[in-house]
Amino acid sequence: MLVAHALWSPGRGFCLWAEDSRLAGRPRQDDDYDDAFGLRRHSFALAADGLGAFLGLGADAVARATAVRLTLLLPTDGGRPLPAGAVRAAATNRRSLAAPGMRPWAVPALRVAPGDALEALLSRRRSA
Repeated sequence: MLVAHALWSPGRGFCLWAEDSRLAGRPRQDDDYDDAFGLRRHSFALAADGLGAFLGLGADAVARATAVRLTLLLPTDGGRPLPAGAVRAAATNRRSLAAPGMRPWAVPALRVAPGDALEALLSRRRSA
């Protein structure tokens, strides 16, 4: 299951990212650190190059989009980001009994033009 997230970044504009339940709970990899930021990479975020197809963006919208890496403060448990509700229901077994905290994560995202973002969001709503 894939769950899309949308946000407005004052410095970057409209950005989209997604979680993939098939990747949730995978063992940590040696390359989970993002060398550019020194942060841990979100372990089950969909790669930016796969977002356009998942969101149903047309070829022109994908060509106008830009892959970016965001630093997001996300709920974290047991040294891993907590999945969104739908992803959690599909794939998670909680590893820690401690209360979740917040931690910065490097997340691959797609920066899209406002009109393209609106079209993607409205088309996803109709198909849901």
